[in-house]
Amino acid sequence: RSWMDVPTLLETLRALHEPTMVASSIELKLSYHGDPKVWCDRDRILQVLTNLLNNAAEAIEEGGHITLEIRNERAHTTIEVSDDGKGMDPGLKHRVFELFFTDKITGTGLGLPIVRKIIEAHGGTVDLTTRLGRGTQFCIFLPREERSE
Repeated sequence: RSWMDVPTLLETLRALHEPTMVASSIELKLSYHGDPKVWCDRDRILQVLTNLLNNAAEAIEEGGHITLEIRNERAHTTIEVSDDGKGMDPGLKHRVFELFFTDKITGTGLGLPIVRKIIEAHGGTVDLTTRLGRGTQFCIFLPREERSE
């Protein structure tokens, strides 16, 4: 892990995902607040956020919205990825992190278990809130190291 520039991370995500979002008429909003650096393994966090953005895009019909917000506070970083898609049945909420569990025809059941493993390897946690017909929000908490300038 090392200190990574948040604006650069967000621009990388925009470059990777915006063409797909535009083609599907999905509005992608990326933002951050606080310190512009995050303590992480760059490649693994990109993988986590890519998995979450892809899942969100699959859950949304044309004209939907996806928001990714990074907030840095003194002791931790919070990353929230939310969509206004179809949401999920509350009974599935606790199963989505199980290896090979999927409710998608083409899904492998690997994306969200990988997300959880990577976040736990960072010493963090990931949770979700979902409302059927209203959308889903994933919330990630990552610890922060003391940063020297």
